[in-house]
Amino acid sequence: MKVLALCLSILLLASNAFALRDEMQTSDPDKAITNRPMDRNYNLQSVQTAFDKAKGTESVQEWAYSPDTVYKLRLREWMHTSVVLPENENIVDFSLGDEGNFVFLPQPGEGNVFKFIVYGIMPGADTSLTVHGESGNIYPFYLRIDDHTSKFLPDLLVRLKDPRLKTFKSKKVAKLEEAAADPFAPKEQGTDVPDYLRTISNTPPSDWTFTYQIDPADSPIAPRQVFDDGIFTYFRFGSNGNMDRIGSLPVVWRVMDGHDALVNTRVEGEFLVAETINPNWTIRSGDKWVCARQTPAKR
Repeated sequence: MKVLALCLSILLLASNAFALRDEMQTSDPDKAITNRPMDRNYNLQSVQTAFDKAKGTESVQEWAYSPDTVYKLRLREWMHTSVVLPENENIVDFSLGDEGNFVFLPQPGEGNVFKFIVYGIMPGADTSLTVHGESGNIYPFYLRIDDHTSKFLPDLLVRLKDPRLKTFKSKKVAKLEEAAADPFAPKEQGTDVPDYLRTISNTPPSDWTFTYQIDPADSPIAPRQVFDDGIFTYFRFGSNGNMDRIGSLPVVWRVMDGHDALVNTRVEGEFLVAETINPNWTIRSGDKWVCARQTPAKR
């Protein structure tokens, strides 16, 4: 009898379990995520109904810049908010209070960075964001994250206006315009020289020659900079004082009477140094080549 009673109890428990499972599957099918066909044809139930009757302009804001204003941005989970700072501005620094629940993404443009994207991860959180502009303007923001049940629409596009910046020109834009005005100015060619090179060369940097044209400057094997100190020629391939990110260096040839001639080279920090000077150079790697030639200095 005890065995029979035990069997009946097990059958009763199993029956109740199956009944509970069937009830869960049939009463609310949208919550039964497991044991479903793998056709991904299910409703996430996370649509913000506040958008249903929206005109389409409510989530776009345009504000005048004021140094005494904190700009309130209403974010929403799973959505990005784009912020456009005044034209000609350039972002030089930012401070984000909560880097765990919020993300700040600058959007580089043609020489300027005056746009950024910000979004939140967990609804119910808030934080502060301070953006520093090259113009001297400081842009403080208050950020808050809503979920899809909010009756308030998020700010998806925000434009800040500052008429005073119409005549402002960032350093990046100024460099681009200067390079565009000079057809012989090679890409990214500059006169900045790492301090450690001053200990290598006995010639003062004021006597170095930087007027080299790199062609084509956008080649994957093109150096970032070419100059000479009157004794050696420096080909800048690396960065941060080293060649750590360079897979393999191309070979540098000196052009003499229309022919390429090998020269002794060595690596110094981020430079490939040719132990001579010459007005014309060929840089080769496999079937790729780049020319570097000295051009007349500006008067």
